[in-house]
Amino acid sequence: MINLKRKIIILSLIFFVYLLFSCGRKNDGGIGDIRKIDLAGLSVYNPFIKGNQLDSIKIVKLATDTNCLLGGIIKVIIEDSLIFIRDANEKLFVFDLNGKFRNMIGVMGNGPLEYTSLSDFYVNCQKKFVCILDRIKGKIYRYTFDGQRSLIVTEVFLIMLSIFTMWERTNCC
Repeated sequence: MINLKRKIIILSLIFFVYLLFSCGRKNDGGIGDIRKIDLAGLSVYNPFIKGNQLDSIKIVKLATDTNCLLGGIIKVIIEDSLIFIRDANEKLFVFDLNGKFRNMIGVMGNGPLEYTSLSDFYVNCQKKFVCILDRIKGKIYRYTFDGQRSLIVTEVFLIMLSIFTMWERTNCC
């Protein structure tokens, strides 16, 4: 009986010492897995940022519900107070700058009004539309920012619109 009490006391002391030392980590400015990044002197090459210096970074926590679960992020465009995200599952999501899910653009499938592959997308901030390039079907689908389809362009216009899109990318806001 005394041996059992002694073992319990020793195990309790070991647990207490372990607990005491494990709670004594120094706070290095991070919160959980989030680390503080010092932006001073951080040089980033971006032809659209004058002086190649970042002025600020805003972290936006995106909504996470069953309607807007993202796979790996492939491309992000921020225009007109909206965040357009293409993920690895070939879906295009729209969030506002507060991270609230707004809608999806287009539907992937084999139907006549669905895209087979989301090869790329383009956002026209002046005319407020999004184009999805489907290289498999050879079509470009045009949608409004709220996801309503407004135009389907096929074969002959595909090359012309691709060139026009590339030109607009360099000359748009």
